[in-house]
Amino acid sequence: MTGEADAAGSPHRGRTRISARALRSVASAITAEAMGVSAARVAIELADANGSLEVTASTAISVVSLTATGRKAERADRAGSVLERAGGAQHVIRDRLGELTGSQIGRVNVRLTQPHIEQEERVR
Repeated sequence: MTGEADAAGSPHRGRTRISARALRSVASAITAEAMGVSAARVAIELADANGSLEVTASTAISVVSLTATGRKAERADRAGSVLERAGGAQHVIRDRLGELTGSQIGRVNVRLTQPHIEQEERVR
């Protein structure tokens, strides 16, 4: 914000810093949403990569049960394979994290730790 003037005409001085804990929380929420799981199932590691932020997300991935029928099975078919979804999540994490925090995001690694199997709900 250096160089911008407020209503009184005086320039803003200083800088905005985002703590590593806040960055991890934001990255965790973005990853959880992209993978269809709760943020509790996501672990984020951050590292400096030549001035850019390297993000490693270890996460579960939401998958439909192999016995699923109906809408859930159709949604799973449209979502793509597990690898396609992980690749898409890399782009989502990079773009959204950079957009929300203003950080320069370098490499994004997604490590799939376990499936979170969505059970089909029974009709009553």
